[in-house]
Formats: sequence, structure tokens, C-alpha cells
Amino acid sequence: RTDVIGLLLRDREHIELGGVLRVIRPGFSEYQVKTFKVHDIAVPQTILPALVRQLSRGVRTPELSEDGLPLATPEYIGDVRVSSGNITLYKRQ
Repeated sequence: RTDVIGLLLRDREHIELGGVLRVIRPGFSEYQVKTFKVHDIAVPQTILPALVRQLSRGVRTPELSEDGLPLATPEYIGDVRVSSGNITLYKRQ
């Protein structure tokens, strides 16, 4: 591969993503990538949007942030919170 990801990764690599899970609408969320590490080496934030576009599958909707990976979520999920290693899912009102 000659794209950004192809330059950083071999066929299998350990990567770590850090960010925020945001519910956009029922059944559709995004994971906003704020940090991206390959073998404990941080990728500069300036290239995160390009990486996210390459990792995204399908059409990117206008609702997505520049650094957002689209995620299908159950329609009843209204919000997600992470605190002290615990994940809490809130039902949609």
C-alpha cells in the first residue's frame, strides 16, 4: 500500500486508538479519534483525519466529524459514558 496507513503498518500491527464515542442519532454513532499509536509511537494529530478517512468503510456522512469513525449502534442507545474503567450505556429518551 502507498497510502498513509500502508506507510505506517505491515499486515499485522499493534495499534492503540484513544478518543470519544459520540451518539449522533439512533443507530448511528462515531468514535472521534484523538490519539493513534503504532508500537507506542504517537501519530501526529495533523494526519489523523487522513488516517480516519482511510480506515472508514463506505460513504462518510456529513454528520461525521473529520476525525470520526462511523459506528452502527443499537437504536435504543442515547449516550455512552466511560469512567474509572466502566462503560455505562444510557437509553434514548
